[in-house]
Amino acid sequence: MWHEDLMSRIEAEFSKNKHLRLAEASEVKAGQIRQIKDKDLLSESRLALILGVNKLGRNCEVALVNGLGDFATSRDFEVSFADSSATFTIFAEFQGNVDLDQVEVPTLIGSICEICSREINVMKKNQDMQTSVALPSHGCFKWGSHPLAPLSRMSDFRQEEYFQFYTLLNKFEDFNKFLESREFQYFYSKQGSISNMIESISQKFPDIDERRELLNQIRKNPRQLAVLRGR
Repeated sequence: MWHEDLMSRIEAEFSKNKHLRLAEASEVKAGQIRQIKDKDLLSESRLALILGVNKLGRNCEVALVNGLGDFATSRDFEVSFADSSATFTIFAEFQGNVDLDQVEVPTLIGSICEICSREINVMKKNQDMQTSVALPSHGCFKWGSHPLAPLSRMSDFRQEEYFQFYTLLNKFEDFNKFLESREFQYFYSKQGSISNMIESISQKFPDIDERRELLNQIRKNPRQLAVLRGR
């Protein structure tokens, strides 16, 4: 069957590039390509590009990745690692949110441009991806060239890949409320006061850039800060 043939090609490609799987990194960051697991281990895992990390709520934004760059269509980005000739397809339309404990660590498939990776996430929020997709302005990605036609094998493959990817994602009706809930569950509910929160951040995140990113996330939740000021 066509799908089995495709899976065999992907497996063969990875067997030729086993060195890509030797990297290890315990910290999840934007620009990394990692394996995303199902919470209940009922669905197959998928490769994904990390677009952004919410450490307060212990979740992250991801985009589906395919291990074969020559499968990138005109709606997708084709990208390669700086130290390897292997190419990947980034499905910019297929984005979602997963919990950090679904992201496989420390195994790291590879890393690409963090700036362009973050920009994909911004594009999703600011554009109708069904009608208009622009390349990230930093210039590290290029368009795919594989033809895409309705009811074609490629169209069927994309639909099946997205269905499998969708089963791994967090489901919610309101993204902002979802983030507020997760941030309260994992961070704000454990803080006794503003001073306690500052001390906790200083101890857990000694890196200046990391603290700055956390503070930016905290500023987006003024309601929780108001609660802490009253404690």
